[in-house]
Amino acid sequence: MKNKILLGVLFLSLPVLLLILVISKRGATHQGMSASVWFEQIKTLGETNANSPEIIALRSMGTAALPVVQSTLKSSKRYERAKAAWVMGQLGPVASNAVPDLILAIDDADPSTQNYAIAALAAIGTTSEEVVPKLVAKLSSPNPAISYFAADLLDKIEQERKVKSLPPAAGDEYERAMLFVRAALPTIRVKGVTRLANLAPKDERAASALKSLSNDPNGSVRQTAAALLAGQSDAGKPRKN
Repeated sequence: MKNKILLGVLFLSLPVLLLILVISKRGATHQGMSASVWFEQIKTLGETNANSPEIIALRSMGTAALPVVQSTLKSSKRYERAKAAWVMGQLGPVASNAVPDLILAIDDADPSTQNYAIAALAAIGTTSEEVVPKLVAKLSSPNPAISYFAADLLDKIEQERKVKSLPPAAGDEYERAMLFVRAALPTIRVKGVTRLANLAPKDERAASALKSLSNDPNGSVRQTAAALLAGQSDAGKPRKN
Protein backbone atom coordinates (compact mmCIF):
# COMPACT_ATOMS: atom_id res chain seq x y z
CA MET A 1 0.00 0.00 0.00
CA LYS A 2 2.80 2.40 0.96
CA ASN A 3 4.58 1.64 -2.30
CA LYS A 4 1.45 2.48 -4.30
CA ILE A 5 1.08 5.82 -2.48
CA LEU A 6 4.73 6.63 -3.11
CA LEU A 7 4.41 5.82 -6.80
CA GLY A 8 1.29 7.97 -7.00
CA VAL A 9 3.07 10.95 -5.44
CA LEU A 10 6.02 10.56 -7.81
CA PHE A 11 3.66 10.31 -10.79
CA LEU A 12 1.79 13.47 -9.79
CA SER A 13 5.01 15.44 -9.11
CA LEU A 14 6.66 14.44 -12.41
CA PRO A 15 5.13 17.31 -14.46
CA VAL A 16 6.31 19.81 -11.87
CA LEU A 17 9.83 18.39 -11.93
CA LEU A 18 9.87 18.54 -15.72
CA LEU A 19 8.72 22.15 -15.65
CA ILE A 20 11.47 23.07 -13.20
CA LEU A 21 14.02 21.35 -15.43
CA VAL A 22 12.85 23.25 -18.52
CA ILE A 23 12.96 26.59 -16.70
CA SER A 24 16.44 25.93 -15.33
CA LYS A 25 17.75 25.08 -18.77
CA ARG A 26 16.14 28.14 -20.30
CA GLY A 27 17.64 30.34 -17.61
CA ALA A 28 16.30 33.37 -15.79
CA THR A 29 13.92 35.65 -17.64
CA HIS A 30 12.46 39.10 -17.23
CA GLN A 31 9.16 39.91 -18.92
CA GLY A 32 9.51 36.65 -20.79
CA MET A 33 12.95 37.41 -22.26
CA SER A 34 16.28 35.83 -21.30
CA ALA A 35 19.40 37.65 -20.14
CA SER A 36 21.06 37.13 -23.53
CA VAL A 37 18.15 38.81 -25.33
CA TRP A 38 18.21 41.82 -22.99
CA PHE A 39 21.99 42.04 -23.29
CA GLU A 40 21.87 41.98 -27.09
CA GLN A 41 19.42 44.89 -27.08
CA ILE A 42 21.99 47.23 -25.50
CA LYS A 43 23.34 49.30 -28.39
CA THR A 44 24.99 52.29 -26.71
CA LEU A 45 27.02 52.66 -23.54
CA GLY A 46 27.17 55.46 -21.01
CA GLU A 47 25.22 57.30 -18.37
CA THR A 48 22.28 57.99 -20.69
CA ASN A 49 21.07 54.39 -20.58
CA ALA A 50 22.40 53.35 -17.17
CA ASN A 51 18.77 52.96 -16.08
CA SER A 52 17.41 51.73 -19.38
CA PRO A 53 14.91 48.83 -19.53
CA GLU A 54 17.75 46.51 -20.55
CA ILE A 55 19.89 47.28 -17.53
CA ILE A 56 16.88 47.17 -15.19
CA ALA A 57 16.00 43.76 -16.59
CA LEU A 58 19.52 42.39 -16.11
CA ARG A 59 19.67 43.79 -12.58
CA SER A 60 16.36 42.16 -11.74
CA MET A 61 17.78 38.77 -12.75
CA GLY A 62 20.74 39.22 -10.41
CA THR A 63 23.51 36.64 -10.56
CA ALA A 64 21.52 34.59 -13.08
CA ALA A 65 22.29 37.26 -15.71
CA LEU A 66 26.02 37.20 -15.02
CA PRO A 67 27.14 34.16 -17.11
CA VAL A 68 25.93 35.76 -20.35
CA VAL A 69 27.72 39.03 -19.62
CA GLN A 70 30.82 37.32 -18.28
CA SER A 71 31.27 35.12 -21.34
CA THR A 72 30.98 38.17 -23.62
CA LEU A 73 33.96 39.71 -21.88
CA LYS A 74 36.03 37.18 -23.86
CA SER A 75 34.46 38.07 -27.22
CA SER A 76 36.69 38.66 -30.26
CA LYS A 77 34.79 41.92 -30.87
CA ARG A 78 36.12 44.84 -28.86
CA TYR A 79 32.75 46.61 -28.64
CA GLU A 80 31.17 43.49 -27.15
CA ARG A 81 33.95 43.23 -24.57
CA ALA A 82 33.54 46.90 -23.67
CA LYS A 83 29.80 46.44 -23.40
CA ALA A 84 30.22 43.45 -21.08
CA ALA A 85 32.58 45.38 -18.79
CA TRP A 86 30.24 48.37 -18.74
CA VAL A 87 27.20 46.22 -17.93
CA MET A 88 29.08 44.59 -15.04
CA GLY A 89 29.64 48.07 -13.67
CA GLN A 90 25.89 48.68 -13.82
CA LEU A 91 25.24 45.38 -12.03
CA GLY A 92 27.63 46.38 -9.24
CA PRO A 93 28.19 43.90 -6.37
CA VAL A 94 26.01 41.34 -8.19
CA ALA A 95 28.95 40.88 -10.57
CA SER A 96 31.47 40.10 -7.79
CA ASN A 97 32.09 36.61 -9.20
CA ALA A 98 33.47 38.24 -12.34
CA VAL A 99 36.26 40.11 -10.51
CA PRO A 100 39.06 37.79 -11.82
CA ASP A 101 37.88 38.29 -15.41
CA LEU A 102 37.62 42.05 -14.94
CA ILE A 103 41.16 42.17 -13.53
CA LEU A 104 42.37 40.47 -16.72
CA ALA A 105 40.34 42.94 -18.79
CA ILE A 106 42.39 45.82 -17.37
CA ASP A 107 45.06 44.75 -19.88
CA ASP A 108 42.61 44.43 -22.78
CA ALA A 109 43.82 45.71 -26.15
CA ASP A 110 40.83 48.05 -26.27
CA PRO A 111 41.14 51.20 -24.10
CA SER A 112 37.36 51.42 -23.62
CA THR A 113 37.28 47.89 -22.22
CA GLN A 114 40.15 48.75 -19.87
CA ASN A 115 38.31 51.84 -18.66
CA TYR A 116 34.98 50.08 -18.14
CA ALA A 117 36.69 47.15 -16.42
CA ILE A 118 38.28 49.49 -13.87
CA ALA A 119 34.98 51.30 -13.38
CA ALA A 120 33.21 47.96 -12.90
CA LEU A 121 35.70 46.87 -10.25
CA ALA A 122 35.05 50.15 -8.43
CA ALA A 123 31.28 49.64 -8.65
CA ILE A 124 31.62 46.08 -7.33
CA GLY A 125 33.74 47.36 -4.46
CA THR A 126 36.63 44.93 -4.78
CA THR A 127 39.49 44.91 -2.26
CA SER A 128 41.47 42.31 -4.21
CA GLU A 129 45.21 42.64 -3.76
CA GLU A 130 45.72 41.09 -7.19
CA VAL A 131 44.32 44.15 -8.97
CA VAL A 132 46.74 46.61 -7.34
CA PRO A 133 49.82 45.99 -9.58
CA LYS A 134 47.68 46.33 -12.72
CA LEU A 135 46.18 49.59 -11.53
CA VAL A 136 49.60 50.94 -10.57
CA ALA A 137 50.81 50.19 -14.09
CA LYS A 138 47.87 52.15 -15.53
CA LEU A 139 48.84 55.33 -13.68
CA SER A 140 51.17 56.12 -16.57
CA SER A 141 48.58 55.32 -19.25
CA PRO A 142 48.46 57.87 -22.09
CA ASN A 143 44.67 57.69 -21.77
CA PRO A 144 43.72 60.27 -19.08
CA ALA A 145 40.46 58.51 -18.16
CA ILE A 146 42.21 55.18 -17.57
CA SER A 147 44.94 56.71 -15.40
CA TYR A 148 42.40 58.78 -13.43
CA PHE A 149 40.07 55.86 -12.70
CA ALA A 150 43.04 53.61 -11.86
CA ALA A 151 44.27 56.12 -9.28
CA ASP A 152 40.79 56.57 -7.86
CA LEU A 153 40.24 52.83 -7.50
CA LEU A 154 43.65 52.37 -5.84
CA ASP A 155 42.64 54.92 -3.22
CA LYS A 156 39.32 53.18 -2.65
CA ILE A 157 40.90 49.74 -2.33
CA GLU A 158 43.45 50.93 0.22
CA GLN A 159 40.82 52.76 2.26
CA GLU A 160 38.49 49.76 2.18
CA ARG A 161 41.26 47.41 3.23
CA LYS A 162 41.91 49.63 6.25
CA VAL A 163 38.22 49.66 7.16
CA LYS A 164 38.13 45.87 6.95
CA SER A 165 41.38 45.56 8.94
CA LEU A 166 43.10 43.90 5.98
CA PRO A 167 46.89 44.28 5.58
CA PRO A 168 48.13 46.88 3.07
CA ALA A 169 48.50 45.68 -0.51
CA ALA A 170 51.93 44.22 -1.18
CA GLY A 171 54.67 46.41 -2.61
CA ASP A 172 56.86 49.36 -1.68
CA GLU A 173 54.52 52.19 -0.64
CA TYR A 174 57.15 54.83 -1.45
CA GLU A 175 57.63 53.53 -4.99
CA ARG A 176 53.86 53.40 -5.43
CA ALA A 177 53.56 57.00 -4.26
CA MET A 178 56.27 58.06 -6.72
CA LEU A 179 54.36 56.44 -9.58
CA PHE A 180 51.45 58.69 -8.65
CA VAL A 181 53.81 61.68 -8.63
CA ARG A 182 55.20 60.80 -12.06
CA ALA A 183 51.76 60.54 -13.66
CA ALA A 184 50.74 63.05 -16.33
CA LEU A 185 47.52 64.28 -14.71
CA PRO A 186 48.01 66.92 -11.98
CA THR A 187 45.11 65.45 -9.98
CA ILE A 188 46.94 62.12 -9.77
CA ARG A 189 50.23 63.83 -8.93
CA VAL A 190 48.54 65.63 -6.02
CA LYS A 191 47.35 62.24 -4.74
CA GLY A 192 50.99 61.12 -4.89
CA VAL A 193 52.10 64.15 -2.86
CA THR A 194 49.56 63.29 -0.16
CA ARG A 195 50.80 59.70 -0.10
CA LEU A 196 54.39 60.90 0.34
CA ALA A 197 53.31 63.18 3.19
CA ASN A 198 51.72 60.20 4.96
CA LEU A 199 54.98 58.25 4.60
CA ALA A 200 57.38 61.11 5.34
CA PRO A 201 57.47 60.78 9.16
CA LYS A 202 58.85 57.25 8.88
CA ASP A 203 60.53 57.26 5.44
CA GLU A 204 63.43 59.61 4.65
CA ARG A 205 62.98 59.05 0.92
CA ALA A 206 59.41 60.30 1.11
CA ALA A 207 60.43 63.32 3.19
CA SER A 208 63.11 64.25 0.67
CA ALA A 209 60.77 63.81 -2.32
CA LEU A 210 58.07 65.87 -0.62
CA LYS A 211 60.54 68.70 -0.04
CA SER A 212 61.61 68.74 -3.68
CA LEU A 213 57.98 68.78 -4.83
CA SER A 214 57.42 72.04 -2.95
CA ASN A 215 59.31 73.59 -5.91
CA ASP A 216 57.45 71.66 -8.60
CA PRO A 217 56.53 73.59 -11.80
CA ASN A 218 52.89 72.60 -11.43
CA GLY A 219 51.04 74.96 -9.10
CA SER A 220 48.68 72.38 -7.60
CA VAL A 221 51.51 69.96 -6.85
CA ARG A 222 53.77 72.71 -5.49
CA GLN A 223 51.11 74.23 -3.24
CA THR A 224 49.96 70.86 -1.89
CA ALA A 225 53.52 69.80 -1.08
CA ALA A 226 54.31 73.14 0.60
CA ALA A 227 51.13 73.02 2.69
CA LEU A 228 51.76 69.46 3.82
CA LEU A 229 55.36 70.26 4.70
CA ALA A 230 54.24 73.26 6.73
CA GLY A 231 51.67 71.11 8.51
CA GLN A 232 54.29 68.53 9.43
CA SER A 233 56.64 71.26 10.63
CA ASP A 234 53.94 72.73 12.87
CA ALA A 235 53.08 69.29 14.21
CA GLY A 236 56.69 68.83 15.33
CA LYS A 237 56.83 72.07 17.31
CA PRO A 238 56.19 71.97 21.06
CA ARG A 239 52.88 73.45 22.14
CA LYS A 240 52.89 76.59 24.28
CA ASN A 241 51.12 76.41 27.60
